Amino acid sequence: MPIKMLGPVEISDRNGDEIAALSERQRRLVAALAVDAGTPVPAERLVDRVWDEGETPTGGVRALHTRISRLRPHLSAAGAEIVTHGQSYVLDTNGDLDVSRFETLVAEGRAALADGDHELGVARLGEAIALWRGDAYADVAGLDWAQPEIARLEEIRGSALEHRFDALLQQGRHTQLVPNVQEAIDGAPWRDRLRAQLALALYRSGRQAEALRSLAQYRREMVEELGLE
Repeated sequence: MPIKMLGPVEISDRNGDEIAALSERQRRLVAALAVDAGTPVPAERLVDRVWDEGETPTGGVRALHTRISRLRPHLSAAGAEIVTHGQSYVLDTNGDLDVSRFETLVAEGRAALADGDHELGVARLGEAIALWRGDAYADVAGLDWAQPEIARLEEIRGSALEHRFDALLQQGRHTQLVPNVQEAIDGAPWRDRLRAQLALALYRSGRQAEALRSLAQYRREMVEELGLE
């Protein structure tokens, strides 16, 4: 995917080669447009997203126009463009946004599982998860305007992992699954379903004592860190 948000912001050509090393401000601008890809974003809102409060340059909208002009050649090389709509801008990715591809693959994977095609479902969900190169919108992860989209994508990813693990358990691939589920837990420690899948994978691998210990450990963590019994 030429335009990548599932990790640090990156723009690449059709061969997958990174076009240019973007500055921090350019990465924020790409993310600010990508979070509403296909939808007009008012220039004033983009200014608020690209510059922190107190850092906005004199003539913020004019400064934004300059930044967009400099960014356009990079996006064009990736097969995308920034379209002007009055006082708003739209990022047209021509379908080459990793977030869009991720959501399509997840939908295809879950549909295949629902139809009983576990092989195809596991494959599609695996392709979707493999698109992640780190945290979603990593370059703007600390900014308020990015939080809803980050949370939405993280939830889709977590659910995709759980559905894939369920399918692999049904296929009897519990032994190879243990380290994968543990890795997922490291990234999302409070998803109950992952903990249950880990215990089940351990149990079916003949590691009953470890399965019980994993559940006991989760209980301790919830008591000590969340105050939940």
